[in-house]
Amino acid sequence: MKKDQKNKLDGIITDEKSRWIEDSELFDRNGAWLEKSSLIALKILRFLRTKNITQKELAEKILVSPQYINKMIKGRENLTLETICKIEKVLGSSLIEIPDFENLSDYTEIRRKGLHALIEALGEVEAEKFITLIVREQFDYPEWQKTLWENKTVDQLNEEALSYLKKKSES
Repeated sequence: MKKDQKNKLDGIITDEKSRWIEDSELFDRNGAWLEKSSLIALKILRFLRTKNITQKELAEKILVSPQYINKMIKGRENLTLETICKIEKVLGSSLIEIPDFENLSDYTEIRRKGLHALIEALGEVEAEKFITLIVREQFDYPEWQKTLWENKTVDQLNEEALSYLKKKSES
């Protein structure tokens, strides 16, 4: 029995140097994308199974080698957006999600709504102070003022300014 165990161990033991240190260093350097690549690989495998598509068929449809698909399925390939889009087209489903801002028309709209939320929470003067503290790029004060009061008349602005001064002097 001891001879059988020794034979098994001899079959496992190799003269080749272990790669665990290199693998560990690789993961330290590339852990973020390797993790995402593994998640994408799992999603691809799931879709291949549900759609009864082989890895070879996928390779043919996206014009890559079966070896590349094998590497990709192992989660060890840094996929390009082009490759991801080709795979998504074949599988008929999204592999990665990018948040869209359909409800907010563009960056300017997001910024305008954020400014209004700040003003609502802090008041106009404190919001302005806050913005100047956190902004690292040059703050476009006149542009901010235009969007801040675009729906107010001069009389409304005057009334708000007087109200603010009155509150300030009472405190």
